[in-house]
Amino acid sequence: MNNILFRIFNNKIAKLLVFCLAVFVFITGCDEGDSSHSFSSSNIGLSGYTEDQQLKVEVSHEVCNVGSTVSLAVTCRDSGGALLKDIEVLFSSDNGGNFSDSSVKTDDYGAAGTNFTPNREGTTLISVNAHGISKQISLQVYPSPNKVYICMLSTSSDVVETGKSLTVTVYVCDSSNTGVKDAEVNISAQFGTLNENTGKTDDNGYFMTTYKAPDSVGVDILTVMSLGETDSKTVSVQ
Repeated sequence: MNNILFRIFNNKIAKLLVFCLAVFVFITGCDEGDSSHSFSSSNIGLSGYTEDQQLKVEVSHEVCNVGSTVSLAVTCRDSGGALLKDIEVLFSSDNGGNFSDSSVKTDDYGAAGTNFTPNREGTTLISVNAHGISKQISLQVYPSPNKVYICMLSTSSDVVETGKSLTVTVYVCDSSNTGVKDAEVNISAQFGTLNENTGKTDDNGYFMTTYKAPDSVGVDILTVMSLGETDSKTVSVQ
């Protein structure tokens, strides 16, 4: 009788242990699954867009010639990456030139654009401003292959007394009468002297110096050379 009761008791204990073990495994498995799910979800999400990504500027070419056309394309997004409509985009240049539109608004796809025509050689910085963000694009502008330059020399008077001075002005421009910046200038006088006989034109294409007449009367000839072009001026010394 005792043996029978002992076997029954042991059988119930064994079943209880198996049941407890099954429950423990089930609970542990669920916790691990939840933990894994929680970990993966913490890595989901779109990171914020940088200013460089929010205002994207593309240029058709960064090296061009005076008088050529450069296309600028802009795309505007918010910090979450959404395309922005009706955002005003402003364009400007630090070295002259003309924009087909200097102020445009983005379309339904956050895009806007304009064309730029440089009229001066040298490094040109194009500034683009939109949505509180500013960007600059650098262009290297070279002379037009068929460029025609004009060099003109003038004096404040055609007559000067011996030993006295005159103001000499040189203007360098292209065929459209646009002044050429930073053009090398060389001036000489046959008899008189010049305060400066070499230099560069200013932003508007001008270079100025002072001529001093010789101590003897006669005729003096001033000659200027710039960008392969020359001009001369006769001064009467009395």
